[in-house]
Amino acid sequence: MKEPIHLMQPIENKEFHYLEDIISAGLIKLSGQTGEVIYANDIFFQLNDITKEEYIQKYHNCLFEQMVPEKAEQLKEQINEAVSNQSPLSFYYKMESGQGESKLLHLHGKPISHEDSPQPFTFLCIIKDVTRQNLYKESHLFEQLCTTILTKLIGSLFWEYDIQTQTLFRYGVLSETYLNNKVIPNYVETILNNNYIHKDDEESFRHFFESLSTGKQYKTAVIRYKDNLEIYNWYQLQGIVLFDNCNTPVRIFGTTKNIGKQEKQEDTQSLLIKKSVFVKKMNEYLKSYKDDSIQHALILIEIDNYNSLKRIHGKTLLENIMTEAVIELKNIFSEQLLGQLSPTTLAVFYYEVQSQKDLIGQLENYVSTISQLYNNPSTFSITCSMGVAIEKGTTTYELFHRKAEIALSTVQKKGGGFFDFYGHSKTQQIVQKKISPFEKTIKSSADLSFLQQTLALLENTDIENALYHYLFHVCQYYNASHAYIMLKNQVEQTLSVSYQYSTPNYFSDINALYQYPFELVGDYIKLFDSNNCYFCNDLLEVEQISPVIAESYRLAGVTSFWQYALYSDGYCIGFLGIDFCSEQEATENSQITSFYFMGKFLSYIIKNLQRQRCMSLPYHRDKLTKLLSFHEFLRHGETIVPKNPAIKFAAISCNINNFKSYNKNYGIAIGNKILKKYAHELLLSLKENELCTRISADDFALLLTYNNSIEELFSRLVIYSNNSLCNTKQMPDYYRFDVIYGICPLSESLNLTDAFQKAIRARKSLKGYTGNQYAVYNSEFEQQEIIRYSFKKSLEDGLNENQFLPYYQPKFSLTDNKLVGFEALARWKQESQQLKYPKEFLSIMEENNHAIELDFQIIQAICKDLHTAMKYSEKIYPVSINLSITHLMTTNFIERLLHIVRCYQIPLSYLKFEISEDFFHHYQTETFCFISELKELGFSITIDNFGNHYSSFNILREFDIDSINLDVSFFQNKYNSSKEQIIAKTIVELANTLKISVNVKNLEKPEQIKTLCELGCNTAQGFAFSQALPFEQIQKEYLMKKTSSMI
Repeated sequence: MKEPIHLMQPIENKEFHYLEDIISAGLIKLSGQTGEVIYANDIFFQLNDITKEEYIQKYHNCLFEQMVPEKAEQLKEQINEAVSNQSPLSFYYKMESGQGESKLLHLHGKPISHEDSPQPFTFLCIIKDVTRQNLYKESHLFEQLCTTILTKLIGSLFWEYDIQTQTLFRYGVLSETYLNNKVIPNYVETILNNNYIHKDDEESFRHFFESLSTGKQYKTAVIRYKDNLEIYNWYQLQGIVLFDNCNTPVRIFGTTKNIGKQEKQEDTQSLLIKKSVFVKKMNEYLKSYKDDSIQHALILIEIDNYNSLKRIHGKTLLENIMTEAVIELKNIFSEQLLGQLSPTTLAVFYYEVQSQKDLIGQLENYVSTISQLYNNPSTFSITCSMGVAIEKGTTTYELFHRKAEIALSTVQKKGGGFFDFYGHSKTQQIVQKKISPFEKTIKSSADLSFLQQTLALLENTDIENALYHYLFHVCQYYNASHAYIMLKNQVEQTLSVSYQYSTPNYFSDINALYQYPFELVGDYIKLFDSNNCYFCNDLLEVEQISPVIAESYRLAGVTSFWQYALYSDGYCIGFLGIDFCSEQEATENSQITSFYFMGKFLSYIIKNLQRQRCMSLPYHRDKLTKLLSFHEFLRHGETIVPKNPAIKFAAISCNINNFKSYNKNYGIAIGNKILKKYAHELLLSLKENELCTRISADDFALLLTYNNSIEELFSRLVIYSNNSLCNTKQMPDYYRFDVIYGICPLSESLNLTDAFQKAIRARKSLKGYTGNQYAVYNSEFEQQEIIRYSFKKSLEDGLNENQFLPYYQPKFSLTDNKLVGFEALARWKQESQQLKYPKEFLSIMEENNHAIELDFQIIQAICKDLHTAMKYSEKIYPVSINLSITHLMTTNFIERLLHIVRCYQIPLSYLKFEISEDFFHHYQTETFCFISELKELGFSITIDNFGNHYSSFNILREFDIDSINLDVSFFQNKYNSSKEQIIAKTIVELANTLKISVNVKNLEKPEQIKTLCELGCNTAQGFAFSQALPFEQIQKEYLMKKTSSMI
């Protein structure tokens, strides 16, 4: 290290003292030969976010060492040039502040002479932070460029308005404007004084410029402006303000567009018709269309991640993108009705869908075209999602829109970038094709079949195993020693290894070696080619950028390596890399192509995982609550537990009970307040060696210590939710909530990650409970899990072996006691075992996504029984079928249902569907579309368990319902009051008025029949008539008899 000769010595030069007092910038005396900082004032060190002592220690008191080698060489060249020409020195360089932000510094110096040396090789330099000024220049150029592009796309007149001088500078074609001057001083007054603006619009015109000049960031106005023929035409003005580094508005960038007489009907940004006009025209067309056999389609289109792109890249550029999207929409769907429903949603009404194949071709063309608008991963990429609803001509915009909205939402939940149809299973093939653009390549190469397995693991959200599987096979495919994925680590401000696979002879402590500081990434990425690949066969290349990185490779025995740069939102977020520890032959073109493909495949996976929020990148803090991230939580916990073997630890998973209702009732902002407040309380309550984190949403994890029993630990946990957070009178009601806990005591044989998985399983076992509750994962719980798993396996086997059958409970008319139909109830009939009822298996089936297949198995059995009954029975009665709410999460229920019905040739009137009030309570829009489709086909709809929710009457008002089911308990006077009877009678009377049939369930006492009949109930079922029976017995007792009267 150089000995600091001058920097720490007292300043004796009075001239420097004087300069210190009058200059508010960094001041240094610089040796041009060595780069030594001979003298520096305090501001210089403040600019560098460092103390004098740290500067000496870190940079050896040398300005050259503060810069990357390339910049240092440039400064030396400029110093030599300044000395040769006796000219001032002017140099810009970047540095990273202590907070990880980049600063742009400007060094301006003059050569001064030494008494000892006649050559002026010493410089007196002033250094200023010009970051804001540079951003101002960049913003100016960026806004000008973007607005110019926008001008070219939509044929506008582009202009700039200097706020201080009130001067307008105009660009573009001026031929149609009355005033052809390029520069117009005192613009607003000039225009108004010469009557170029219609008198009714003068105030709007003046207000437009006044608003922007006083700080409004963006504004539009529509005014009438006089053209060369002295005729007033409608023009649209758009203005965006540029602010200086003092946040003062200095310049307005704008466009002027002639919109003629379309202003009243067209959206002024995209020139598509507005929503109101679009809806009116679409409904008018549907109303006038008489042919029910022809189908039409409504297509909804949204740019994926529009708001985040707007936040990062600015409003002007996103408006530019929307304009391009509109232009492409007009090109591809030129013969259809086009509109803009919101700033982010475009719509196409597709007249008369003659061929779905042609429609799909146009959809694929549009999705592909949008994805190619900006396809450079080093900046950003654009994709769009499309939701399609196809209906016959006798429907309305409202129904069309709800279905298309569901299809669009389905696409976006899967990551976007493709399209989906509402209610067509064929679409699933399209979706799969779009989800996996690599599938064709994978299938065409047996060597790459492991990529297909990686996709399969990802579909099951098994992220860790999927990426390990991927890296393992990448390593084998290239015969490499090590394969890894490096991602951003915000804690240590580096790119570091997050996932890896290495051969047994590879250096073990790779995590400690592979650390790329953020500040080096910008220079390092320059080594990569246009395909984002870097094939390094000589470590000297890397050594020029970072000797430390090059040395880390040598320590690991690496002779060459390949890397692919991963991007997100235009920023490099990491690398896919493979290392070779033996000499490699020259890289072949086929290897370059395949590695590029491997990188694209991984980039695609990470992008979609981030969109679906399935991947937890190793960030240090949770952005919302500021607690440790789960990744860091586990890292710290795995250090704490082994160091304290005498302390009892427990892994705890906790979840706010029914948190969705808080978001729904109070809004997401209040929901976030609750989460932050609860996190704060958890943090305050921690003792030594304890940790807490938020995993996601309202799921929290804790590592706590305890002395005696788990019950004691739970008492402590309850205090967290019963303290001032929840019960203080000053707190709003939304801070009063219950928490469900899963607890797993740690043992020597159980690591922290596995313990938390078990704690989560324990918590999930309490689903449906209310109040503060806890479950402990112990040997008893584990035994129950084994039994539960065995039961679940038996359920799956039962589905595969068709062990689930419908049992039929008869329904009778209360007026004449005649049979009117049946309700099908699922039963599980295993060999040599007792019959099982839905309450024993239905909840587990819904948890494991088997309820859908159960319903279709029951429907198929019912249709088979009806087909038999139609051959041999004297009379056929309709069958009511209960449906699981999980059908709302699919889009092909109708198609599968019709396939079964047509296979057995069953009239649709023989099937009725019962749906619970939960459908309406949780998924109102989806339920509306679901019921509308069933009703349109001719099926009857019954609401089961009517009256369970407060919104029951709204259902009768808004939905087309045929009947309701009321439990017999609804009519029992439990409290010796007539109130219940009045309510029950009113509901029945209302249903009868609306021509909705009322069916009473679980009727057990025959003496109640008369009362129910007097109240106006229509039908009933229950043990008072008959229990549910198998088809053979139903056929024997009811269907073969001419008489169907029971009581």
